[in-house]
Amino acid sequence: MESPASLTTVPSATTVNPVTEASTIPPEPEIIQISRLDFAYSDRLVLKRIDLTVGRALTLGLVGPNGGGKTTLIQLVVGLLTPTRGQVLICGLPPHEATRCGNLIGYVPQRPELNTGLPLSVRQVMQLASCRPVTDERATYLLESVGLLDLGKTPIAQLSGGQLQRLLIARALTHSPSLLVLDEPTTGIDASARRHFIDLLQKLRAELDLTIILSSHDHEVITALCDRTVTLNLTLQANQSTSGQS
Repeated sequence: MESPASLTTVPSATTVNPVTEASTIPPEPEIIQISRLDFAYSDRLVLKRIDLTVGRALTLGLVGPNGGGKTTLIQLVVGLLTPTRGQVLICGLPPHEATRCGNLIGYVPQRPELNTGLPLSVRQVMQLASCRPVTDERATYLLESVGLLDLGKTPIAQLSGGQLQRLLIARALTHSPSLLVLDEPTTGIDASARRHFIDLLQKLRAELDLTIILSSHDHEVITALCDRTVTLNLTLQANQSTSGQS
């Protein structure tokens, strides 16, 4: 993902509450708009003719086989890859511009680039979330939201898998994004941590009005969290509602 020198520049129509850091963005009908999207690695086509929209405050689940293109689609959404053909828009902006804003996309990759061997505490990881300063007040609010406030001084090497995942989600929410993107977020965590993760995402979506896109092989997570699912294997093969919403 691009790492510009400053993440403080936002579109002229975007305003930010200086206390809560909540952003007010232009009223787009959808948070994610993908049209006629193809993507290929060299001569290997990975995604073909993808058309997809995701509305505000909905949770979309990406399911499908390994190698079906889920992580590739997520990386296109967050601006790590560029389409071979077609278009991706996030809040009406190309992904690299939405990422540059700093307050539109929060991303937790499948294999986060966080060295747990570093002598960093939970709170220090929050404060190093991006080039844009994170206030103590904001870090405290997010750590409390994910149930890690009492572990602020704990070295990250001592966290369980579930605790580390919650920290990564808190870090992704540092600047109040409209869209939270999670790639296989429950990989490597136990059943108890999975239940806490589900409860946490349900709470955060309600409190922060988040739109969420997540990929997962975990049927429990998909069923509990997602308003819609799409099955991805080169093309979008299915599209269904899991909670009565479309």
